[in-house]
Amino acid sequence: MLRLIEEIKDFLLTARRKDAKSVKIKKNKDNVKFKVRCSRYLYTLVITDKEKAEKLKQSLPPGTYRIHNTIYIIYNAISVV
Repeated sequence: MLRLIEEIKDFLLTARRKDAKSVKIKKNKDNVKFKVRCSRYLYTLVITDKEKAEKLKQSLPPGTYRIHNTIYIIYNAISVV
């Protein structure tokens, strides 16, 4: 199931949850979509400002990035110490 998140702060809190498995970043011509897969829902945040999107990408928990047709995927990067 899909849930849309409106605020960046809410997305960061969701990305740091224990049940978050991966974060996908999809870049389009008009916007950037951040998707975090949790156990029950796929949460999506849509940002139209490219500079804010780059800052959000840097503030995500560190992990391994994979580039797949303009989609950056962070696997198992959500670990809270």
